[in-house]
Amino acid sequence: MNVYKFLKNLKKKLRWRRKWIALGLFLVAIAAGLTAFSSYGSYQNWAKSKSDLRTRSVLAPSSDSEAIRSFKGKQDVYLQTLYVCGEETERLGTWSSYELQEQYKKHPEWLIRMNEPDKVTFIKHVEDLSPSCKAQAYMGLDENGSLSLFNGMPAVDNVIRTFFQLDIRYLESSLPKETLKQLQDGIRITDMAEYNSVLSTFSDYAMGE
Repeated sequence: MNVYKFLKNLKKKLRWRRKWIALGLFLVAIAAGLTAFSSYGSYQNWAKSKSDLRTRSVLAPSSDSEAIRSFKGKQDVYLQTLYVCGEETERLGTWSSYELQEQYKKHPEWLIRMNEPDKVTFIKHVEDLSPSCKAQAYMGLDENGSLSLFNGMPAVDNVIRTFFQLDIRYLESSLPKETLKQLQDGIRITDMAEYNSVLSTFSDYAMGE
């Protein structure tokens, strides 16, 4: 099933059910939703801080341009593209110090890694899914009941990224069985719109910290 159609049907069913929920349960659901939203926001901040720490751990000092100018011989140069899901690395060639400086001037937003002899890696961040991720990514439940991104159908050995723990009891009491089954089987993700839509929808069912 197309992910947009799936989420549209899910939200339609949820709206229908909510018409018949008592006021007290409705208020509880609102409280749970706010807690989940806070949890999801905390996850995003945590993920960003972890990503920043990983990036800083491989970067050269602030005097990148000075280090590049100091190179005597040619360097093997690579471009590493880091996507929201997935990454790719390509070899750009063997460049002189001058060529490295020119590339650095063209893309000042790129980061640089220089932690190996005679090797320089430019690092580019892209807010998109990598081509390989678009071809085979799924979102679903891992063995611990957390919403996760998988390289292929959900399985223990192909988790790419884990987002947040889901309240399974709340899911079971709120969603139709076929929707739960689709979540367990995996929801196909092909672009950032679907990626963000699934995260947004199921963040309402995240466990509070």
